[in-house]
Amino acid sequence: MAWRRISKPLAVVLAFCSFIYFLSHSPSPYQLQFLSKSKPHPIDILVSQAEKEFNKLLALQVKTSAAAASAYRTRRWRHPPPGFHRWFELAQEYDAIIVEDFFDQIYNDLEVFWAIPPTEIAGQAQGLANPGCVIHVRNGTAFGRDGCWNKNWMKNYLKGIKEIEEYLPDLSIPLNMNDGPRLLVPWDEVDKDIRAAKASWEVDLTKVKNVKSHYTSREALAGTEFKPGFHGGDAIELFLRTCLPHTTAQSYNYSLPAPDLMPENGPEESYHGFVSNWTRATDPCENLNLLGLQSAFVKPCTVSKATKLFPLFSGSKMPTNNDILLPAAKYWDKEDKSFFLKGHSLPSWKNKADKVVWRGTASGGDYNGENWMRFQRHRFVTMLNESVVQQAVEGKAPSFRLAEQNVYNISAEKEGKMSKWIGAHSDVGFSDMTSCNAKNDVQERMRSIFQVRQGQHMTQQFQNKFVPDIDGNSFSGRYRAFLQSNSVPIKATIYREWHDARLMPWLHFVPMDNTFVDLYGILDYFIGSETKAGHDHTARMIAEKGQEWAMKSMRREDMLLYVYRLLLEFARICEEDRENMGYVGDLLVANTHNAR
Repeated sequence: MAWRRISKPLAVVLAFCSFIYFLSHSPSPYQLQFLSKSKPHPIDILVSQAEKEFNKLLALQVKTSAAAASAYRTRRWRHPPPGFHRWFELAQEYDAIIVEDFFDQIYNDLEVFWAIPPTEIAGQAQGLANPGCVIHVRNGTAFGRDGCWNKNWMKNYLKGIKEIEEYLPDLSIPLNMNDGPRLLVPWDEVDKDIRAAKASWEVDLTKVKNVKSHYTSREALAGTEFKPGFHGGDAIELFLRTCLPHTTAQSYNYSLPAPDLMPENGPEESYHGFVSNWTRATDPCENLNLLGLQSAFVKPCTVSKATKLFPLFSGSKMPTNNDILLPAAKYWDKEDKSFFLKGHSLPSWKNKADKVVWRGTASGGDYNGENWMRFQRHRFVTMLNESVVQQAVEGKAPSFRLAEQNVYNISAEKEGKMSKWIGAHSDVGFSDMTSCNAKNDVQERMRSIFQVRQGQHMTQQFQNKFVPDIDGNSFSGRYRAFLQSNSVPIKATIYREWHDARLMPWLHFVPMDNTFVDLYGILDYFIGSETKAGHDHTARMIAEKGQEWAMKSMRREDMLLYVYRLLLEFARICEEDRENMGYVGDLLVANTHNAR
């Protein structure tokens, strides 16, 4: 054979060059795991899969208006809304990365409204009397009226809308100024409306000559006031009505002690105990033990919900809420903590401590001495408290229990040093025990359970490698800053935000189950112990990838583009001839070219 005639030194050189070539062309270091004698850790597999999925998603990026319109029609079964061409031009000016999938949330939120008469939607949006916080756009000018109780949020929202007001059609934008979402329409009613909305898909996309290309100019602000009818009720009962029938286990015993609601063998449908389906992990309908472990169900500050559909824009929501998502008010304030990078420098990865850091208020709901162990922030703080962890080792912790030892194989636990390990690698505590309704004596009692810690500025927290993000009254509002920080966000939430479709778990952040049962397994993997090395290189990769991507896809410009497109779609839904409205300029150009 020819190979045998090659000299031995040359053969060694060729073999080495082949190996170097293989390394340089390998898409990810995680695909080289098979070269190692040790079995890959489940997180190694999840990270590798995330990288592949994200690369597939980026491959769908469009760079021309015609390509963007084509991708829209393929995914939405409609023509893009009027104004789509200008929207894409602005995206190019902003140097934005445009992938049609990034905007899925808009269509998940708005699809049901295609079953409602357009005049009814427009009238409700314009005439919302309670809470009365509405931004109107008329003749390219955005404005609000006096009377909105949350003046700061109104100012922030208006500031953002005014940056794109010249491009917007006439419309009204009713805003939710509460921390949490407010619409909980029963599943059977939403399902009926979605089925009716699908009739609008029957428009023949090849017949473009009758497509209307302009929105209607609206009257100033005449019309009847709309009162949505917010009301109270049992939080769990209202929520369960919104779940699919097969998920609504009405007999589920969420009154069990809090530790008994934590799974002993890791989250359901996880990958060896770690979150592999982020959509499912954040859906309380699919994780009914959260009804006894999340303050929004146990005892929220207030239950003021509407169970009939009408348009209301909110900064966050649970998967079954019917609010329409847009970037939260605090994200529009340039002086807010979410823009911490302005005027601050961040330490390099090697100069960050191998610690988990968290500070925050004891928010989430109306806690007391009997129910605090069911609140997500309280549970989380105890799980990173050295003395309470020792109680858990002894089976006596009031708010959580350890998973079976063979699920996560935590080295420190096997070594009998679990509590000391947590104490050495955590800096976690409440900076304020103030609650929405708790009386002074209750707060004093809680201070005796939870030692209040000195607060930390964001930049101080980012001296550490791991920054968990835990829900408060709704979403925490820190996530965007965490992603920009070059630390690793560890995210657990039941709330959705506008940007979720563009973030990849295990690549841009570390997903954690809402029971927190996988918390110690996550820390064991990344930090390691006295006898086992951690995966610091993987943590650094996630921190850097998350920061890099947030700086490209979650900028103020990206928020503006999201809102611009959302409002084009909402304005179309308010039009009488909405089924026959759309942008078809690219098709007309193509037809003209073909005719020649």
